[in-house]
Amino acid sequence: MESISKKCRHGIKTRIDGVENKKLTEILTVMGENYNALRTQLLEYMSKNPEKELSPISKKRKSESSHNTTTNSNNIVNEAVNGNSESSFSDGESFKKSREEG
Repeated sequence: MESISKKCRHGIKTRIDGVENKKLTEILTVMGENYNALRTQLLEYMSKNPEKELSPISKKRKSESSHNTTTNSNNIVNEAVNGNSESSFSDGESFKKSREEG
């Protein structure tokens, strides 16, 4: 009798884990899609507005921060264009495949 109870609990736990995994996978897929959409919007914005400042900066501060801003922007664009982004998803399948492999 006790082994049947353990089997039932194990079966229920397995089902719950499966439901949780499915829900987490769905959430992760949506987050990946949202990330890709935002990244695309950022790249489009940066390509259309390469030299515009978001806020006015005094001339002294501008000369100091201009180089840093340009370098950071270029790094972001280069990583995105070259596919070096760690968090990019094309769809939920990429997560499922990596999960199945591990």
